Parts: sequence; C-alpha cells; structure tokens
Amino acid sequence: MKVFSVVSYTQYEGFDFYGVFGSREDAVSWIKSFEGYKNKWRDGYGVIESELGEIVDSYDDVEYVDYE
Repeated sequence: MKVFSVVSYTQYEGFDFYGVFGSREDAVSWIKSFEGYKNKWRDGYGVIESELGEIVDSYDDVEYVDYE
C-alpha cells in the first residue's frame, strides 16, 4: 500500500515530518490548507511516496509543492 508523507525543509537545518496520508491529493491539500504553508522559516514543503511501513530516510525523492 502506498502512503504519502508530508515534510518541510529548512536550509542548513534539514527536514521536519508532519504526517502520513493515503493519497497524494490529500497530502497536497493539507499542505495548502496549512496556515504555515508560506512560513518564512521554511524553505519548502513536499511529499514523499513510499510503501506503508517503509523507513523514509532519504529525501532525494521529495516532490516539492510550489507556492502559489
């Protein structure tokens, strides 16, 4: 089963984990509804697709959500 993890990135500090969703659309919708989406303390938010139970320890596959 595929799951979608939401993370944020801050330059020189790394990634923060926010949650896991059952679909990419739900994850992106949550990011865009999140009040801190355009937070000046975060350089970006993204979604990582993985298998349920798989350890996410590489952030090479982050699909960043563009600011609008």
